This record gives sequence, structure tokens and C-alpha cells, in this order.
Amino acid sequence: MYKKFILYQQRIKILWQTTYFPPYNFGLGLSLMLAGWFIILSVLLFWGLDYGGLLAGHSPEEQTVLDITANFPNILENFIYWPYYLLVYLLRFLADDGILVIRMLNGIFMLIASGSLLFLLRKLNLSLRLSLLVASLFVCNSWILQLARLGTPHIQILTSILLFLVLMSLFRSGIRNRWIKIGLLSVAFWNWFNPLMVWGLGFIAAKLYCNRKSLKRYFGIKFIASLIILSAILFILLIASWNANLDNLFLSLGLPDQLPDINNVLNNFWQSLKAIVWQAPHYPQWWLAQLPVLGVFTASMLPFGAYALLTKKILLPYKALMLCFGILLIFLSLNQGIQTQGSVLFLLFIILLAALGINQFNNHWRQYFPFNPLARYIGITILSALICLSLFYQLQRYYIAWSHNPQTREIYHLKPTAD
Repeated sequence: MYKKFILYQQRIKILWQTTYFPPYNFGLGLSLMLAGWFIILSVLLFWGLDYGGLLAGHSPEEQTVLDITANFPNILENFIYWPYYLLVYLLRFLADDGILVIRMLNGIFMLIASGSLLFLLRKLNLSLRLSLLVASLFVCNSWILQLARLGTPHIQILTSILLFLVLMSLFRSGIRNRWIKIGLLSVAFWNWFNPLMVWGLGFIAAKLYCNRKSLKRYFGIKFIASLIILSAILFILLIASWNANLDNLFLSLGLPDQLPDINNVLNNFWQSLKAIVWQAPHYPQWWLAQLPVLGVFTASMLPFGAYALLTKKILLPYKALMLCFGILLIFLSLNQGIQTQGSVLFLLFIILLAALGINQFNNHWRQYFPFNPLARYIGITILSALICLSLFYQLQRYYIAWSHNPQTREIYHLKPTAD
């Protein structure tokens, strides 16, 4: 038992020192920077969530969540996002203000997603400084802030997928204790309740079947039996939910209720790409007017990222994520473009592509000045300043422009009803 403990401790030490947040590569300053990042992020996510804070009321979408969670949520009627509804239902026993409960729950989900994204960026060989800056570009995007601070279940898909990727990364890195296995199994089942996830889980199931010998060696018979039984139960519930509520069928498969014609598909395809860098569709629930989702700097990094992806030897996880981006773009084109549920993943892939461009830009600068530390610091300072300006623009756009927009106030006008 003692030998197993020592071996596990050594694995953790090697993993900590070489891959993620190595303490011997940075000192107290960067440790405080990491802690400060989470503190500032918490303030941005939790400040002004109650009535009379940033917004005077709540939206019809939030009212729908309140109505569903007023009683125990029916898993067949509300299969998609059911774990989210269940958590809200349980937490509403602790507080009378249901809107504050669901908004705080979204903030907690976003904190988990932020830490997971930071972990994955380090795994993709970005420095800690660049990982913090790129993660900030994603988390402080006005669209993400809107989803993270308001009481709608769309944030669940982002958190569950990022957490699954983190646990899978830990497992592949050699940490295969019982808690990682249980966490991996739990988060995998959590993803059953997300839009579009039927295809992803089907791919994972096929992959596991092809590697069933390795699966048996790593997990054991009991774990595999639990996996099969729980998967069968969830699959039966999913099929039953299609019969109870036809919307569950279309959301889980990511398909429209009516087959669109080719002109609508092409228009949605073009709209989804255009919304990122040029002009978004009019949708005041999620963003301000028709401003593009990205700022100028982040959008300018996309060509660098695409060039690096096509011409350089890029890590396989990056290529797999970009393949998922292409598949997601097809689903968005078949539905309502960037307004489709689950489209938050679209922005995640875009930010990862921009991160690749930022990293390549930084590496080229360092190659031009390999022996000049002053020039290196000037380069990272300029890059950091540009990212900070982009962050300032997004924060101003959400906290000032979007929240004071008359159309926003018209949507978020509902008040709590007296019991």
C-alpha cells in the first residue's frame, strides 16, 4: 500500500513539474497572477446578479427555467439539460430567489469551465502567461459573459465537455486512480443530456469498442459492466424522451424539425462565419445589436492560426478540435446558424484557433530575437497590451453597452411573482 502511495505521489510530482502549472518554472509572482486571475474572474461573474444589479429583471428564457424547476423536473419532458434543471431544483430549497440561484450556478459552471480551459491550453504547449490571456479572451467575451451570468442552461454543454477533456487528458497522462475513473464516467454520462451529443457519444462508444482490450486492462470488468448498464438505461430514457417531447429528438441529434432547402443552409453557413468577424444577426438576448462576436485583434489572429494549422506540425488534439469545428459548422448550417443551441462551442473552437495564431506570432517573435531578452519582453508586452485592449472592449460592450441597451431592458423586464 505504501509503495503504491509513493508511486502515485511521484507521478503527480512529475506531471505537475512538466506539463501543467510547473512551480519550478515560475515563482511567487506568477502564482499570485494565477490566483488573481480567478479572483477577478469571480468578481466579473458574480457581481450584480440580483435584481437591480446589472439588469432590472429577468428574461422569458430564465422564466422558463423557473417554471420547469418549480417542481421536480420530468426527465422525459426535459431530457436535454436535465442535470442542470435538477441542480436548480435542489438549490432552490436553499434560497428563495430562484433567479439568483440559477445565475450563481451558471457562474460556478463558468469558473469550472475557465479552469478546465486554462488546463487544456497548457496541455497544448502554451506558456502560462499566454494561457491566461487566451482563456481571458474566451471567458470575457461579451457573449460568453451573457451566457455565464444569466440563468439559462446553455452553459452546461461548455462546462461538461471541457471537464470531460480535462479528465481524459489526466487519464491519458497516467493518472488512473479510482476518482479519475468515477469522474470520467460521471462527466461522460452528464454529456448525454447535451444538444448534439448523441453523435459524439456514438463516436466515443465506437472508439472504446475498437480498443476494448485496453479498456478491459485499464478499467476492469466491474467498471465496464457499470458503463454498459448505465449507458443502456440512459439510451432507453433518451428514446422515451423523444416520444414524450419531440423537441428532445431534434436537439439531441442536432437536426432541424423541417429539412431546410439548400439556400437556407448556405445562408446559415455564411451567417455563422460572418457573425464571428463582421456582422452578427440581430439577437439582443445574446449580444449587442449586430456587432461581430470577436474583437478586431482576436479576429486578426485567425488567419495566423489557420496558416499554422495547415502548414506546421501541430499537435493532434488541435487538429481533432478543428475537425469538430467543421462538423459543428455543418450542424449550425442545417439549423439556425449561430443562434442554434450548442453554438457556444463554435466560439470555443474559434478562440482555440486564435490561440494557435497568437502562439505562432509569439514564437516567430522569439525566433527573430533568440538572444535578446529585452526584445522578447517587449514582444510579449505588446501582445499582452493588445489582448488587454480587446478584453476592455468586450467588458465595456457587455457591462455598459449591452446592459443599457433599450432592447436588452425590454427583454429583461420580468419581475419575481409573489407566492
